[in-house]
Amino acid sequence: MTHQGDTKGRKLRPTPQTFIKRWLSQLLAALLALLLIANWSHAQESPPVPEPWQIKGIVAALNDSDPLIWVEAFNKLSKYKLDELEQPLEIPKDKVEKIVGLLAYENENESIQSRVRYSAAYALGKMGAAGSKFAPDIVKLLSHSDSDVRYSAAEVLGKMGAVGSKFAPDIVKLLSDSKSYVRYSAAEVLGKMGAVGSKFAPDIVKLLSDSKSYVRYSAAYALGKMGAAGSKFAPDIVKLLNHSKSYVRSSAAYALGEMGAAGSKFAPDIVKLLSDSKSYVRSSAAYALGNMGAAGSKFAPDIVKLLSDSKSYVRSSAAYALGNMGAAGSKFAPDIVKLLSDSDLDVRSSAAEALGNMGAADSKFAPDIVKLLSHSDLRVRSSAAEALGNMGAAGSKFAPDMVKLLSDSHGYVRRSAAEALGKMGAADSKFAPDIVKLLSDSDLDVRRSAAEALGKMGAADSKFAPDIVKLFTDSDSNVRFHAAIALGKMGAAGSKFAPDIVKLLSDSDWRVRFHAAYALGNMGAAGSKFAPDIVKLLSDSKSYVRSSAAYALGNMG
Repeated sequence: MTHQGDTKGRKLRPTPQTFIKRWLSQLLAALLALLLIANWSHAQESPPVPEPWQIKGIVAALNDSDPLIWVEAFNKLSKYKLDELEQPLEIPKDKVEKIVGLLAYENENESIQSRVRYSAAYALGKMGAAGSKFAPDIVKLLSHSDSDVRYSAAEVLGKMGAVGSKFAPDIVKLLSDSKSYVRYSAAEVLGKMGAVGSKFAPDIVKLLSDSKSYVRYSAAYALGKMGAAGSKFAPDIVKLLNHSKSYVRSSAAYALGEMGAAGSKFAPDIVKLLSDSKSYVRSSAAYALGNMGAAGSKFAPDIVKLLSDSKSYVRSSAAYALGNMGAAGSKFAPDIVKLLSDSDLDVRSSAAEALGNMGAADSKFAPDIVKLLSHSDLRVRSSAAEALGNMGAAGSKFAPDMVKLLSDSHGYVRRSAAEALGKMGAADSKFAPDIVKLLSDSDLDVRRSAAEALGKMGAADSKFAPDIVKLFTDSDSNVRFHAAIALGKMGAAGSKFAPDIVKLLSDSDWRVRFHAAYALGNMGAAGSKFAPDIVKLLSDSKSYVRSSAAYALGNMG
């Protein structure tokens, strides 16, 4: 007997079908506009990392008889950053199998049924290795009779990275699914799969003429993510710039902006959208032109008009675009400077970043940017630090102001400050003692940036080599490989720790092995002692590692 459950008082996710039918057109447009101008989006604090007892509690909830309790458990699980636990996430195999099975959960109450399925799919997509082990089971659901299940299965596989991309040939079959929102999802997922998904660009391009406009939107967006494979179809996408649906026009502009030279040929067509009646279309057009190099920069005078647009995200996109246009955009730096006092914090952040991208050419505005280092919003502080870091000597004058951000309460701001000081190199190595404190920061991204910054300061700060060596045992591989890079740049001081670096040659992450071999290859006699260990990497499964090993051995004579 199926469980009816009680929906009163519960916060439930919308069903995929309801989501698509009622809200998709409006939501896609809004999301695309936000994506285009949210250069600051990664500034948000990292999701929390759960304690073991919290995971156990969530898993225990799966034994409850009420399916709505399962939904709440899945939603809670999905909020955590599961791939950064000090110890691998351990969810009993039978529980993960249950979650996989719930993708096809049946209930007399269709609302409960859809919500359980959707929440289970979302949770699996967040589980990393623990969930990806069951990819072969999930792929079977791509041919399920229920369209919601097919939709959810595709979404889950799309979140599994390399493991999920192995099943791209199975997902591509959904491009001809009878349900439009399943076709939409299939195109979206393939667009996220890089080279693997791009093989199916010829199949996706067919959806540019789909009967449903939001499917055409998804197809254009996916092709824009496929590099050369997708850019072949730029002439097909450009036709959508005149589509009756505004979010399709927006997606087409965005896609062309991602296609390099192939898309830039159509800059004259895109510039027409700068005066579109829909604000998010104007935003997409500005963003696209900002990515088109010389072809787009010709239209800088048209884009600058959007700096006074009534919509804040359009102003942000315009600032972003001008910041990417080199000399053509820097002519309008005085106009962008005005946005540093804009009423919208996102606009102020984008303006600071744009001025930073203009580099030394507009470093005269550094004093205006430095005022934002003490702004109440973390995104503005972060963007201000990044901008000053891009301004060379002019920005480094304010390093003493920036160093204060190394103790900011927000991890992203600390990270941005460390990266900015690192860009200033030896000129600001006097602040290395402040940066070295971040090597033990609770935020792994901060530790990573601190190691990278010290590496850029080179031999000037080699006295901190012992502190960097401690990161060789960090739980995060990104931190380990940045530590290897940093030590490799520290000359003789770094070479003293060659015996520690050699241990990284057997690291589980190929990037760490790559940089460890490279570092040893630059350490002269100290590194050559370990040539026999490096030789083993000549048969590594990754070609990059084999290449690094060959380079290192070649340097050893």
